[in-house]
Amino acid sequence: MPGEVSLPARTAVQRKDQQFLIGSQQSAVLLELTALGAMELGRQTLTRSALLVEVDEAMFDRIAKIPGVLRVQKVTHRHATDGPAPAKASAPGPGSR
Repeated sequence: MPGEVSLPARTAVQRKDQQFLIGSQQSAVLLELTALGAMELGRQTLTRSALLVEVDEAMFDRIAKIPGVLRVQKVTHRHATDGPAPAKASAPGPGSR
């Protein structure tokens, strides 16, 4: 396929080292965020590096200046991935009466 690029697979050790590096960087940023009154709500480390915190919106400009912070974005909708599963509605299967 034209333009297709294949990247070499990383070893388990390389993946673990990368996860450790990301976690360390996030923890360093989080120390500064908590000094501004932020409360950690979650982290993303597999598909991207992101911290989800609850903080006064007035702190956004100060947060944007923290080394390692590339973007500050207000989240308007969160999707929970932890905790109890939502109740599911069930419908009778084929042939049920």
